[in-house]
Amino acid sequence: MSFAPLLHGLGVILGLYLLIKGSDWFVEGAASIALKRGVSQHLIGFTLVAFATSLPELATTVVSRAAGEADLAVGNILGSNVANIGLVLGFAALFLPIKSNREVRRDAVFMLFSTLLLAAFLYLTRSLDIIMGAIFLITYGIYLRYLSKDVMKNSDNGPTLPKSSIKKEVVLLLLGFVLLTFGAEVLVKSSIKLAEDFSVSTGVIGLSIVAIGTSFPEFATSLTAALKKKEGIAIGNVLGSNAINLLLILGVLGTSYGLTGVGVKGYVIGTILPLLLLITAIEFLFSFRTQSRAHGVLLLALYAVFLYVIF
Repeated sequence: MSFAPLLHGLGVILGLYLLIKGSDWFVEGAASIALKRGVSQHLIGFTLVAFATSLPELATTVVSRAAGEADLAVGNILGSNVANIGLVLGFAALFLPIKSNREVRRDAVFMLFSTLLLAAFLYLTRSLDIIMGAIFLITYGIYLRYLSKDVMKNSDNGPTLPKSSIKKEVVLLLLGFVLLTFGAEVLVKSSIKLAEDFSVSTGVIGLSIVAIGTSFPEFATSLTAALKKKEGIAIGNVLGSNAINLLLILGVLGTSYGLTGVGVKGYVIGTILPLLLLITAIEFLFSFRTQSRAHGVLLLALYAVFLYVIF
C-alpha cells in the first residue's frame, strides 16, 4: 500500500494551516497600519494585501512559462479570478454583510473593465503577446498612480504617528506574508501530487485545484477579515487581486512572449472566459448594494456551476 496519498493529504492540511495563520497576522498588521495612517482598510486591501495574496498566482505563472505551459498559466489566472469572486467573496458574505461605498464601486468598475479588456484582446487575437502585455501593464500603472494620489490625500487628512509606532504591524505583515507564501506553495504542490495520485487530468488540475490552491491566500485573508469584521479588507483584497491577476501577471506573461505571441486554446476562450465575464458582471452589480448571505449563497452556487462545467 502506497503512503503517498496520505503524505500529500497531510501536506494539504499543513498548507491550509500556514495560510490561515499567516492571513490572521497579515490582516491584523494591515488593518492597524490603515487605522494609524488614516488610510482606509479597503485601499490597503486593494493594494498591499491584494499584491501579497496574488504572489502564488505569479509564482505559478512564472513556473508555467518556464515549462512552456501557457494554457496552465492562463487557466490558473482565469480560474483563480472566478474562485476569488465565487468562493472567496461567497464565503465572506456568509459571515459578514459587505457594505457598498465609493471605493468598492470604484474598484468593482476597474475589475470589470480589466476583465472586458482581456476578453476583447483574446476574442480579437486569440493569443498573448507583448502588445497586449504592455497595454495591460500601463493600464495597471495608471490606476495605481490614481490610487497613490488617493493615499496621499487620505494621509494628509488623517492622523500621522511616528514611524516607530508601526514597527509591530510591519513585523506582523512580514511574518504573515512569509507564512502565506510558503503555505500556498505547500498547498499547491501537495494538491497537485494528490490529484496525480488519483489520476486526475492536468487540465482539470490547472483550472480547479491549482486555481483554488493559489486563491487560498485570498480566501484565508478575506475570510479572516470578515470574521474580524473588517469588510473593507475582505472585498478590497478580492477586487485588487483580480485586477493584479489580469493586468499585472498576465501583462508580464504577455510581454515575455514578444511580438510572436502564444496562442490560447479554444476552450479557454469559448468556455472559461464567458464564465469569468458572467460572474464578474454579477459581482459588479452586487457592489452597488450591501452583499448579504443571500448574495454569498448565489456566488457559491455560481462557482459550483463553474466546477461542474470544467469537470
